[in-house]
Amino acid sequence: MSRARHLIFTLLSVILLLIILELITMTAFRVFRDRFTFYSTDRYIVAADDVERISSWFDAGLGWSNHYDTPFSERPRDREYGRPLISAYGDSYTHCTDVNDDESWQHYISGILQADAYNFGTGGYGTDQAYLKYLEIAPVLKTEIVVIGLTPENINRIVNVYRPFYFSMTGLKLPKPRFIIKDRGLKLLENPIRDRSGIERLTDRDFVMSLGENDWWFNRDNHPVLGFPHLAILFNKRIWLEAFHGKKSGGIDDTMPRPWANLWAEEEVNHLMYMILTDFIGKIRDQGSVPIVMISAIKSDVFAKFMTGADPLPVSSIKEFCASEDCLCFDAVEILASSVSEMEQIPELYNVHVSAEGNRLIAGSFAAFLEENGLVKKTGEN
Repeated sequence: MSRARHLIFTLLSVILLLIILELITMTAFRVFRDRFTFYSTDRYIVAADDVERISSWFDAGLGWSNHYDTPFSERPRDREYGRPLISAYGDSYTHCTDVNDDESWQHYISGILQADAYNFGTGGYGTDQAYLKYLEIAPVLKTEIVVIGLTPENINRIVNVYRPFYFSMTGLKLPKPRFIIKDRGLKLLENPIRDRSGIERLTDRDFVMSLGENDWWFNRDNHPVLGFPHLAILFNKRIWLEAFHGKKSGGIDDTMPRPWANLWAEEEVNHLMYMILTDFIGKIRDQGSVPIVMISAIKSDVFAKFMTGADPLPVSSIKEFCASEDCLCFDAVEILASSVSEMEQIPELYNVHVSAEGNRLIAGSFAAFLEENGLVKKTGEN
C-alpha cells in the first residue's frame, strides 16, 4: 500500500471512528438527558399556567415568603406562653422543612423553656433574605434572643438574583433582592419585580435573561449544548461534576444544588457574606437583643464531622468569624455528629432536612447552651 493510500485509509478510519463515537454519545445523552443540565433558556421561563402558583409565594421585598396566617407570618405554633424569647431567621433548615409544626426545634425549645420561639425560616432563603426579613419583623416583634440560622450553602444564594439560574429544577421560579459591596458598604439591589402583577413578565424570555446582569451563576455557568457535536459534551466540566455528584440520586437537590461549588474560597463572595452577617449582628444588638449564629446541620457536614472529628472548612470559618465579632455560635453539626455511635445512624436523623428526633436533640442542646451562657433558666419540659 502506497504512503498516500495508507494516509487516506487512516483518515477514513478516524472519521468512521468519530462518527461511531458521535452516534454513541448522541444516543447516550439523549436517553439520559434528565441526568444532566444542558443549556436551554426554556428552563428559566415560567409557564403561563404556573404564574398563579408562583404568585402565592411572591413577596416584593424578599422575593418570596411563607405568608402564614399567623400574627407575624411566623410558622404556626400550637401554644403561646406570653414571653417572646427567641426568634429565628434563615432558610429551610431554620424553618425545619419536612417535619410537622410541632416537630421543629423551635417548638421543642418553647416547651423546654416555657417561652415563645418564633420561626421565621423560609425555604430557599439566602442570608441576605433572612436579614431583610429580620429588618421587616424587628419593628413589630422584639425577642430577647435572635437566631441567625446559617447553612454553609447559603453563601451560594447571596449572589443569586433569579433562583433558576442557581438551580434550574427549583419550584421557586422567582427573583430576589441581593446585596453588593459599594463604597466599602452594602448596597441593596431590590427585587426586580416590585408587585404581583409583574410576575407575568417571567413568561417573557427577554426579561428573564435580563435578570442575569447581577447574578453570579448566570455569568459564570457553562452548560453544554445538547446538539452536534455531541462529543464536545464530554469535554464540559459541568457534565462530569453532575455525573460524580448524582443529579438524579439525591446528590443534587434544592438544599444543595451545586455540591461542587465552594464560594467560601472566593474572596469577593466570602467578604460579602461576612459583611451581611456583620450588619445583621449589629442590627440585632441595636435592638437590644442577643444575636446567636446557629450553624445548620447539613447531613454531609455531620458525616464529615463524625468521620474526621474536625469541622468542615466553612463551619470552621463561621466559628472564627463569630469569635472575631464576639457573637455566640451554636454548632448543630457537632450536636448531631456527637449524638450517634455509628455512621449508619446519621441518616435516621434526616428526612431530607433534619428529622423530628434531630430537631429534638438540637433543641435540648440549644436550651443547655443558652443556660450555660446565662441567657435563660431552664424551667422544665412539656
